[in-house]
Amino acid sequence: MNKIKAGKAPGVCSICPEYIQHGGSDALCTLHKIITRVWEEEVVPEEWHQGIIVPVNKGKGSNLGYSSYRGITLLCLLGKMFAHIILARIKPTLLSHRRPQQSRFTPGRSTCDSIATLCNIVRRRQEFGHPTFAAFVDLRAAFDLFADPHCGYSWQGLVSRIRLRDCLDS
Repeated sequence: MNKIKAGKAPGVCSICPEYIQHGGSDALCTLHKIITRVWEEEVVPEEWHQGIIVPVNKGKGSNLGYSSYRGITLLCLLGKMFAHIILARIKPTLLSHRRPQQSRFTPGRSTCDSIATLCNIVRRRQEFGHPTFAAFVDLRAAFDLFADPHCGYSWQGLVSRIRLRDCLDS
């Protein structure tokens, strides 16, 4: 319940977060029964898989082109709450099995930590005269830039965004 924020638009189910937050114990009891039934029957309602995609202006450049917009998906509130419950249950296992190089979405490990580690590696390799190459891929930016409204994402555009950089030039 604490992860659900007030003031958010409802999804396909038309349930606003405020309905549950201010619904009292009756709303929470009903919500618990629904989620428990889904958990036990292992059948997720189709509505929980659906979303409403809404274009939102990025606030940059002209408002005329599709590249000035990004899509957000309004999901069913009950489905989001169910996903939070599942995540809370599997997160300890996921964290214990993650690769040591993983930093994003990992508690206590930021992208800045990874950058600092990479800089240290480059310096050490430079001391011994070894060249170092690194690939930096920002998939979110790549997909934003190369989205085509008619045929989805352009993989050619995505691949062209992936560049190898020689860290020694910096």
